[in-house]
Amino acid sequence: MPLVKENCVPMKNIENQREAHRRNATRHGLFAVPQSTGSHDKFTGSIIADLAPANAHETQIAQLIAEDHYRLNRIREIETGIFSRSSNPAVIFLEHSKELERLTLYESRISRNLQRNLAQLKSIQTERKAERARQMAEAQLLAQVNLAQNLAYHPELDGFVFSSPEINAAIDRNNRLQQAQTALSASRHQTRQEPPPLTIGMPALQPKAF
Repeated sequence: MPLVKENCVPMKNIENQREAHRRNATRHGLFAVPQSTGSHDKFTGSIIADLAPANAHETQIAQLIAEDHYRLNRIREIETGIFSRSSNPAVIFLEHSKELERLTLYESRISRNLQRNLAQLKSIQTERKAERARQMAEAQLLAQVNLAQNLAYHPELDGFVFSSPEINAAIDRNNRLQQAQTALSASRHQTRQEPPPLTIGMPALQPKAF
């Protein structure tokens, strides 16, 4: 016969606990989708702008991150409201211990989601930027080959999304950086080669004793 652990919690009880947590979170308004308000839209919009998503996928993750930041702020507002009910912290902990415990649980859960989404967004953006840099390097090389042969270069024919002005600007920037690095290196080399200036003067006179 299969062994059954006496202390095993039935699955139905676990689901009931999870549902109770969801109801509590909804009652506090933490996991509910907030209605569009001026302050909410301004706050989340600024977070999304700082994250600089470049496509729909990145925008979706950035939206989740912004909403989690907004929820964390709401938790802090709720905690501040609870502690403002009495000047004695001990009384607050005794009378509202369950509420504070739930808020701590929600804060931990939201923070984990936020950090996970941040890591995912960073990984996606790093990969996208690396791919863009690789394609830009290839486009510059092909454009310079055509330039050496007095031929016009059409990046779209090679599948690039860059415009000719973008590629030309990148080539010009790289050339100026190389010139600056060469000039700086030559200046440092010249400074090391120059001998120190000679100091010519009369020896100091020693005072005579009378």
